Amino acid sequence: QQGHALSWRLLYFSFVTLTTLGYGDVLPLTIYAQILTAMETVIGQFYLAVLVAALVSAYLNDARGGTDVGAGD
Repeated sequence: QQGHALSWRLLYFSFVTLTTLGYGDVLPLTIYAQILTAMETVIGQFYLAVLVAALVSAYLNDARGGTDVGAGD
C-alpha cells in the first residue's frame, strides 16, 4: 500500500514539475532527484516548444492553402 501512495506522490510531483507550477509542497532531497527534476523540467519545456511549433506550422500551412514550403525547389 505504501508503494502505491509513493507512486501517486511521484506522479503528482512530476506533473507539478512539468507544468512549472512548483507548489513547493514536495521537494527532491537527494542530488540525484534534483538532477532528474531539472532534466524533467527542461525536457518538459522542449516538449511544449515543439508542440507549439508543430501546431503553428500546421496552421500556417493550412492558411497558405496547403502548399508545402519547399515544394517549389
